[in-house]
Amino acid sequence: MAKSFRTDQKKPTNVLIATPALHGQVDAYYASTINEISKLGAANNINIDVCMLSYESILPMARNQLMSLAVEQDYDCMIFIDADVCCNPNTLINIIKNPKDVIAIPTVKKIEGEEVYDFWFEDEEQFETIEGNLQAVNIVSTSCLKLSKKSLQTLSKNSVDIYFRGNKIKNICQYDFNGEGFMGEDVFLCEKLHDLGFEIWIDFSSTCMHIGPKVYKGNYKKTVLNKNDD
Repeated sequence: MAKSFRTDQKKPTNVLIATPALHGQVDAYYASTINEISKLGAANNINIDVCMLSYESILPMARNQLMSLAVEQDYDCMIFIDADVCCNPNTLINIIKNPKDVIAIPTVKKIEGEEVYDFWFEDEEQFETIEGNLQAVNIVSTSCLKLSKKSLQTLSKNSVDIYFRGNKIKNICQYDFNGEGFMGEDVFLCEKLHDLGFEIWIDFSSTCMHIGPKVYKGNYKKTVLNKNDD
């Protein structure tokens, strides 16, 4: 049954959480994130749908299918959250509400004994570009990345149609090479976003945990920016 709204009731923001679950599994920490963000979404007039795309071994094609779905279903925004990542649900609500088109939450990499993050800066000037809890970056992974409707539609319009496993989708990102160097689908996506005029930001008010042989934790705001939690 279609939902109806009072004339004084604001239409909810429709959000797709998109997760490539390559082996048909997600981590318990990820599941906890989904549970908490769903409850917070309901309290903030945000309707959250979750799509876990399972058993697709070609990661860029999994992401292309998910982005194509978000465009076809006219979501207000889509958030990639990887199946081995745990995000702060309050920060997720913040990036959904923020009008900037492309915002990630920092994710610590799975590197033993060293706190390394999943984004890079173009130069020192970009590193110093900070607005509140947002910092401009050049490249960021798709571990926890929001794409607005505008960015998704623009990406779609500037990508070719392909047929993959019997379905027509947009080839928005792909593996590629830069000279002799390999380029992952996340780097390809960020460069495409820049070419289309979009800025990329991180919300450093929290840091995503990364689950591997152990739980990898970081605090980018404190250890790198030397800022204390509010």
